[in-house]
Amino acid sequence: MIPARFQDLIDRLVAPRLQRFFLVGTLAASVQQVLLWAFVDVVNLEYRIGAAIAIEITIVLSYLLNNAWTFRASQHTTRATYLVGLVKTNLVRGTSIPIQLGILTVFVEWLGVFYLVANGGAIFISGLYRYALDSRWTWNWLRRYLFRRARWHLHRDLIREFWYQVPWSVLPGPVAERRLLLRMRPQHNSQMSLDTYHDAASELDPAPGETATAELVVADDVLVKLFALGSGAALDPHEHDDSTNIFHVLEGEVTVVRDGEEAHIAAPGVIRHDRGVSHGARNETDETVLFTASLCPLR
Repeated sequence: MIPARFQDLIDRLVAPRLQRFFLVGTLAASVQQVLLWAFVDVVNLEYRIGAAIAIEITIVLSYLLNNAWTFRASQHTTRATYLVGLVKTNLVRGTSIPIQLGILTVFVEWLGVFYLVANGGAIFISGLYRYALDSRWTWNWLRRYLFRRARWHLHRDLIREFWYQVPWSVLPGPVAERRLLLRMRPQHNSQMSLDTYHDAASELDPAPGETATAELVVADDVLVKLFALGSGAALDPHEHDDSTNIFHVLEGEVTVVRDGEEAHIAAPGVIRHDRGVSHGARNETDETVLFTASLCPLR
C-alpha cells in the first residue's frame, strides 16, 4: 500500500500531464480524422490503409507536441536524445497501430459503425495504452521524478519510525552504551540531521538546460557545493587560483572538462582539479546529474 503522502504526490504529478496528454491527443485525433477522410473520400484509399497512414503522421505530430509541452520536465533537447525519443515513440505507438486498426475493423465490419466514428472510438481506447507506455518509457518522467523525490525521505522516515518504536532506555547493557544510543536517536524538530546531502538533493530538480545548486558545507577552510545539472546543462569552465577543487559524482554521468580535455565520469567518481587549472562540466544525458564540488582550502 502506498503511503498517503506519496499517493498525493503521484496524484499531483500525474493529473497535469494526463490533462496535457489528453489535449495533445485530442488535437492529434482531430488531425487524424481529417487525414482519414481525405485519404478515403478524396484519394479513394481503403479505410484501413488510409487509417494506417494517418496514424503514422499523427504519431510524429504527437511526439513533437508532447516533447515540447506534456513531458517538458523530461524534454529531449539534444539531437541524439530527440531522435532516440522519436524512435521510442514510434515503437510504442507502432505497436498500438494493430490495436487501433483491429478495433476500427470490428466497429466497421461487425457493428456497422461509420468509419470516422469508429476511428474516433479506436483512438480513445488505444490512447490509454499509448499514454501508459509513453510516460513510463519514452520520457521516463514518472520513474525519475518520484524516485529522486521520494527515496531519501522514505528511507529517512522509515528509520526514524524504527528508532521511535524501540524502548532504548530499558534495554539491557552498559549504561554508557544506552546513553550513546539515546544521543544518536533522532529528535523531531530538535536535532539537526548529521547528513546534509539527502535533503538538499531531494529539493533540487532542474529543468533541462538548467543548473540548480545547494551549499552543503560552508566553513573557514572548506566549501562543499552540490550541483544538479539538468539534461543539456553545463557548468562553464573556470579556475581557482588558491584552492584545489574536488568533484564527487554522486548520481548519473557527467562530462568533465579540464584544460581542454574531456572525460565521461559515471557515479561514483572522484575528479581532482589542481589550483589554477581550468575545469567545468556538462550533462549530455537524459538524466539529472548530481555532483559536489569541494574547495580546499576556501580562500
